[in-house]
Amino acid sequence: TLRSEVERIIREDGVGDHVTLTGAVAHHDIPAHLAACDVLLSPHVQNADGTVFFGSPTKLFEYMGMGLPIVASGVGQIGEVMHDGVNALLMRHRDYADLADQIITLARDPDLAARLGHQAREDAVAKFSWRINASRVVDALKGVRR
Repeated sequence: TLRSEVERIIREDGVGDHVTLTGAVAHHDIPAHLAACDVLLSPHVQNADGTVFFGSPTKLFEYMGMGLPIVASGVGQIGEVMHDGVNALLMRHRDYADLADQIITLARDPDLAARLGHQAREDAVAKFSWRINASRVVDALKGVRR
């Protein structure tokens, strides 16, 4: 299984004291788990079959709402919401060394991390709240004729 592979890597690298594998987390506990993080990651990849990537951005908006720095790939809708150096750091597609470099950049530059996290939260509140999304739906429906 993937979990056993991850556990093996953690064990071989001797980083078990620095890693927590939670398994499934109850929805109401998620904010506390996210708040315990220094950096939130969204390293999605294009679909292997060549179809256009589409993923629910809900998790990404939850990340943004936490006000923590985010490292993400710019695939699909993620690239429409996250902007490199503005509200996140974007990693090169499928380049996990770059992912690690971006995380290290944030660890070494707490001012950058704070600025990106703050802007991500501002963007989430100003552009992507449930209230704003509902208003977009209502506005779109107003334009539909019967």
